[in-house]
Amino acid sequence: MIKYIPINNINTKKYPNKFMNNNEAYKKAIKKVIIKAEQDIDDKSYYLPIEEFLQNFETDANTKSIKLKIAQDEENFSKHFLEVVISNPNSQIDITRPITYGNKDDILRFLKNPESLKLITEHIKQMG
Repeated sequence: MIKYIPINNINTKKYPNKFMNNNEAYKKAIKKVIIKAEQDIDDKSYYLPIEEFLQNFETDANTKSIKLKIAQDEENFSKHFLEVVISNPNSQIDITRPITYGNKDDILRFLKNPESLKLITEHIKQMG
């Protein structure tokens, strides 16, 4: 026999991710990207792309994975792209949308801006 536990009786401190919404998850991911970008991005030499997966807590979403990616411009390595990459449920197609372009300071300024979260979530909704 299956016993159902009312949601009020579950300890949310024990399972914090299960009760998180998309905005909280995206804020966490953006903070991680900012930390990685401050350490790894260099305007004078090449680096590997910075990627951070975003947890999607919406059950009706038609996406399997969402990630925030900072990649270097191939022609001018002092410029960088901030992109959102979404994979479809069978992972055969990746949809990439650039959000902003600029040097390290421009990317970090955009990520630290509180309005960036709203813009990123709008892009994800449009792409999904």
